[in-house]
Amino acid sequence: MVQLVKHDLQFILKQIKIAEAHSAGTPLDQIRVDADGNISTNPADPLAIPTTLSPYGLRTVDGSYNNMVAGREQWGAADNPFPRITDPDYRNEGDDAMPVGYVPGNNNDYGNLDQSVVDADPRIISNLIVDQTLDNPAAISAALTHAGLTGAAQLPAIRAIQTAHQAVKAAAPGEARTAAEAALKVVLDGYQIAMDGNSVIIPNVAPDEGLSAPYNGWFTLFGQFFDHGLDLVTKTGGTVYIPLSPDDPLYNPASPHTNFMVLTRTSNGGEN
Repeated sequence: MVQLVKHDLQFILKQIKIAEAHSAGTPLDQIRVDADGNISTNPADPLAIPTTLSPYGLRTVDGSYNNMVAGREQWGAADNPFPRITDPDYRNEGDDAMPVGYVPGNNNDYGNLDQSVVDADPRIISNLIVDQTLDNPAAISAALTHAGLTGAAQLPAIRAIQTAHQAVKAAAPGEARTAAEAALKVVLDGYQIAMDGNSVIIPNVAPDEGLSAPYNGWFTLFGQFFDHGLDLVTKTGGTVYIPLSPDDPLYNPASPHTNFMVLTRTSNGGEN
């Protein structure tokens, strides 16, 4: 249960007053407050937001003033283009193809914004990132690292775990499966790896050995990128066809011609 004290309420009220002054037309970097926290027009009073990193005021609906540095007030705001910070360098790998019977073929060259491309990599990468089963050696490696086993010593451990896991998958239901599962548990316990159903438990630990909170501001920025950088951007380019691999959870062997996903490409300099 959240408990608020007077200081908390005063802080919230101060932020509301700053936002009201801003919405009334005063630039955020010019709003001043008096000793009581009230908006002031006295140039001798301190700025309500004294530095570009001060966490004061409320977020604007259109995203303006997310960046308080002079000249950057509209960075990331609505109706502004996403600028490039590097020069694009595309190559046509040509290693992916649509299911038989579809026209897009295997063009993988993103250089022409009006062209449709076929690219299985985004889905494969996504599945690798979220796959915390014993089929993914990266998940096993992360769990081993948390347990204190790092470097080359992980290789035999990963092989042992995956061998025991494959034995479970190959065993017929009954006593053979039960024995294989018991053997797998012995191997996992030996390496201090815990499971939650079919998923390997990988605790979320900050990179400074857990001294800080596991989530920080980058978690928010990552969400902003996905919401605005991918969803809320003008889509005027070609189409990205993403064929599914046979081991994809969404792959339907009974309907082989429909096993693909579709995205619409954005134009160069698309707007937020």
